[in-house]
Amino acid sequence: MQSSRQTAYGALPVVDDHQMGAESKIGSVPDYPEEKPQRRSQPRPQTLDKPWVTRCRRVIVDLVLAALALLFGVFGLWAYSVNGSTAGPGSTGVMLVRVSQYAPTIFPVLFAAIAGATMKSVASWRMQASQGATLGSLEQCLGSQTISRAFTTQINLRTYNLLGLSIVALWCLSPLGSQASLRVISVIPKSEIDLRMLSTVDTFGDYSSDYTIRTVASEGGEVVEMTVPTAVVTSLMAVKFLMSRNQDIWGNVRLPAIENLEKGGKSGGDSGWIELLGHDPIEYASLIGTPVANLATKGNTSFVLPGSYLSLSCPTIRLVSNQTVLSNWTSNPPAIIPELHENRADCEWAIGKSALPQYQVAISRSCGEPKDQVITAERVPNARKLIWESNYLLDNYDYEKIPPVISRAECDMTTTHTETQVTCIESLSGDSSGSICNPRAVRRSPNPPFHGNWTVFDKSYGTDAPVLESLTNLFPLLAFSNFTRQPVLVYLTNPFRAVGGDDLGPVYNTTDRATFELSLAQIFNSILYVGIDGPTFTGSFNRSDPDRGTRSSHYNGSTRGGEYDHMLNITGDVTSRHDVVYCDRAWLGVLIISSLAAFLCAIAGAVLRMMTLTPDVLDSTSIALLHNRVGGLEGSSGWLSDEWVRHFKDARLRLGDVEPAAEVGRIGLATLDDGAVGVVKSGRYYN
Repeated sequence: MQSSRQTAYGALPVVDDHQMGAESKIGSVPDYPEEKPQRRSQPRPQTLDKPWVTRCRRVIVDLVLAALALLFGVFGLWAYSVNGSTAGPGSTGVMLVRVSQYAPTIFPVLFAAIAGATMKSVASWRMQASQGATLGSLEQCLGSQTISRAFTTQINLRTYNLLGLSIVALWCLSPLGSQASLRVISVIPKSEIDLRMLSTVDTFGDYSSDYTIRTVASEGGEVVEMTVPTAVVTSLMAVKFLMSRNQDIWGNVRLPAIENLEKGGKSGGDSGWIELLGHDPIEYASLIGTPVANLATKGNTSFVLPGSYLSLSCPTIRLVSNQTVLSNWTSNPPAIIPELHENRADCEWAIGKSALPQYQVAISRSCGEPKDQVITAERVPNARKLIWESNYLLDNYDYEKIPPVISRAECDMTTTHTETQVTCIESLSGDSSGSICNPRAVRRSPNPPFHGNWTVFDKSYGTDAPVLESLTNLFPLLAFSNFTRQPVLVYLTNPFRAVGGDDLGPVYNTTDRATFELSLAQIFNSILYVGIDGPTFTGSFNRSDPDRGTRSSHYNGSTRGGEYDHMLNITGDVTSRHDVVYCDRAWLGVLIISSLAAFLCAIAGAVLRMMTLTPDVLDSTSIALLHNRVGGLEGSSGWLSDEWVRHFKDARLRLGDVEPAAEVGRIGLATLDDGAVGVVKSGRYYN
């Protein structure tokens, strides 16, 4: 029975009566059961003009595919427009990143649908053209409708021509475009650096404490008092905790002792910077550090922290022979070994003796130089001298039979000016007490304000006595006791049990020189720092407090702050990290090229399909049912398809009118020889 499905070509409206009669019988019920079925009648001639409904439907599909291909290019340009924007929740950039996760799945499928259909459209259009198409080019197009066959077809046919290269290049855009749609946009962390003015304290400031430091008064009129010993003793008790920390118990940044690094073989090279990362442990010049204010609450703040501290150099630490008690420096002033200190014997001394009979300390005030010298950068004074004496009880229960051993150290006292590279993470409180700060490198100050022989004691004559009083009177209840050991003395030999422990032996043979110099300097510097401004160094660095900054002295040559006489302004770099949208321009270019290529292929395929009149039979077994007038191409029936193409790749074929002279044409496949096949025409009828 004849199918009732509408043909894709317009039917001839008028036919002869014989044919109409035959057509009317098709599908009718036979009058007699024994009658044989009729043969299928000859189809009516028809034109090649496709119905407008079919054309429009196909054009709509092509335009939709072209629009989808172009959307990938629009997606890339949209990603470029949000490049560098903040990737916050719900932002356009984040939405595009999520979309990009699905794009690699869609793009290759869309590209294959467009490119495969275009390859077939090109072959069909070239077959009906006046010049026809070579067998090789037809096979290249029809055999390249998938990405894998696009490569294998060129290899099997051994046709490395411009058409083959173009086909391979086109299909390469499929995986490249797929990857580009994924990689064109992403979210990356971005670091931004902003300058920020920070505040710190000049550690070369005057020692202004009179032993008791008054802090802010309460509303009830009561005054909270804190002594220098309170802060220092607290630090001594926390030595084990502070041993590996870059900050003290109040969060102040501690200054590394550069002398110990240099003695350990560390060198800063031409720049002078000694790297601290990976150097463990780092020894610090003081138990108490330097406060830093106005740190960023978000991001890391990096800065160079200027600082200074007392440094001791003790050429000798020795046993005092034939002496069982400490020297009486009240009646007999200290004397220094002439050969160690340039034969000086004319020094005046400040003496700290509140820790007798366990230890005593003396600091020279002037050695052959006038008093009250003005500190200048040009003048180089003689270094101050420090003498230390301490006893050690060999038998605490019968020290009258076994007398104490007396140790004596004679030292030069100088000032070391340093610069330390510090990085603090975001501060909860806006200062170093609410942050974690790590030193990265340290160097000696390339331009110190004064020579190292000048100390803070030279800034205001007579401040050495209160400092020694604070040192020797840290534990007043132990004064004149010879059994419960002074924690300062214990700290020199047994630092982890300074408060409540015993010294492990005489200083002269229990503590090495470097440890003695650093340990004693740490206590001195702790007292001096707190003495500059107690609340500032113990967690109350309030740079906007109007009651602060009443002192008249200031650090000459330094940048001075607004509220504190000893406050320094330093510049820091705040590095903040946040997520931003990043558009990769290289992948954007690949995506746009791939998108435009797919778009142009879709448009080209649509145009070629509109221009093609011959029926769509290529790449189908139905082509074998067409009339075939291919002559002169003799080969072996055992050849493979690739062999046929290789042998006759230059043979030119046309799918055209094989009966061009007849009233009704006939479409068939033929070679171009003497006009045996004509070009199909719109409006002509074909059987």
